[in-house]
Amino acid sequence: IREHQKWADFYKRKPVINAQGIRTGVSIIIGFLIMAPQYRNHSSFIIYAWAIIVLGTVSMIDLYRPIPSRIRLIIQLLVFTGVVIYAWVDIESIRLRWDKPFILPIRLNIAMSITRFVVCTNAINLFDGIEWQSSGITAIGTWSIWCVINLIILQQYVSLTPSTYEQLSITSYLALAVTMAAIVYTWVEYKPHWLVRD
Repeated sequence: IREHQKWADFYKRKPVINAQGIRTGVSIIIGFLIMAPQYRNHSSFIIYAWAIIVLGTVSMIDLYRPIPSRIRLIIQLLVFTGVVIYAWVDIESIRLRWDKPFILPIRLNIAMSITRFVVCTNAINLFDGIEWQSSGITAIGTWSIWCVINLIILQQYVSLTPSTYEQLSITSYLALAVTMAAIVYTWVEYKPHWLVRD
């Protein structure tokens, strides 16, 4: 415990904006536009960009002038409701058995999808509040998403509709943009080897 405390004190510093805030949001959007300019006018990307900017702005304000948690939760609920309803990033079904997926009623589908976004976002925020390590965790998580889409789904599934293919491609590019931004901010905040520690 003494050794851990010594290192914790040694690396103690003011938090930098790593997995949150306007700089990261702008980095993600610019990275996406450089990698996938063909999707710059796609409705899903516009909705994602709007969500990133709103949440990034709230996070930035919260760093300097704390916002009550209930207000942040309300903002998150409004943003994620927009993402789920207008970009249709939702949980359509749950597979209870391998051969039969259970199709969720639309209201339950929307409620579960919004809940998933809120839980995942606040889980990362929780890690960010514990020695500000969310940038490394985010980098590993989003790189995993990129790998699953490009090395498994797009390689194995041959009957994807054009709409599904577009959604997967946009998600893939966004995941890669988040990965790169998170690695940069991990480097800024710690040193490269701390990504391994995360």
